[in-house]
Amino acid sequence: MTRGREVADTPKPEIFDSETDRNGVVQHLRVELPVGRAPNGSVTPPPKEPVTPVSFSQLAGTVDNLTAYLLLERQVGHGGNCALNVPGVRRPPPL
Repeated sequence: MTRGREVADTPKPEIFDSETDRNGVVQHLRVELPVGRAPNGSVTPPPKEPVTPVSFSQLAGTVDNLTAYLLLERQVGHGGNCALNVPGVRRPPPL
């Protein structure tokens, strides 16, 4: 689930919640994206491996994956192509 608003016809996420089952472990992820501040995230259960910290400058413009899909859909709907670079969204490996 993503909750947010639109600013000048651009989606701006506020909260992203997801729950996935990976290898028999249910994981709940929550990211809060307050305006003008760094995103704040949590995951339950916590990762077993150490997590590399990310600097504030790397987080600028970061959105959740659902907002990224919406941005791409709008771009394509307005005649653009599928090439979209959104910070925070992993690109799939080339085929």
